[in-house]
Amino acid sequence: MAHSKPELTVFWYIDKHYIGSTNDIHEMAVKPRKGEHLITVVDELGNEAKRHITISE
Repeated sequence: MAHSKPELTVFWYIDKHYIGSTNDIHEMAVKPRKGEHLITVVDELGNEAKRHITISE
């Protein structure tokens, strides 16, 4: 994820479950189960972005 202020902390969620946070380089390695998922990222100012993804075999 690109952020206009990379020094801010970004909090990551999959299907509303917190999976971690990042600073500076906003990348998070995950291995979700097969199916549809919602990825949500929220910065420390409350700005958020959401993406639906589908994982297949």
